Amino acid sequence: MEIVELPSPPNQIIDRYWAAAQLFISSTYKEYSSLVIAMGIFVSLIAAWILWVLRQQWWPFLKKLDRWIYEIVKLSILKYKEIFQNK
Repeated sequence: MEIVELPSPPNQIIDRYWAAAQLFISSTYKEYSSLVIAMGIFVSLIAAWILWVLRQQWWPFLKKLDRWIYEIVKLSILKYKEIFQNK
């Protein structure tokens, strides 16, 4: 057996719940680390599968976002060159 000193957060209820949750997560990971890792992988695979199934809905958005970021970077480089070549 081991005595564990619990952290004493301020008297706000949300801080106490957060401290209890951190203690629970920490102790669960220490005791069942392989199970926690396996569950994390499983949840990640489920999320990836959902994204794959719904890719027809988000793929056009990602293409537009990619083009938007490309244009911003391109214009930023041009503006940078314009500012520093004039000096």
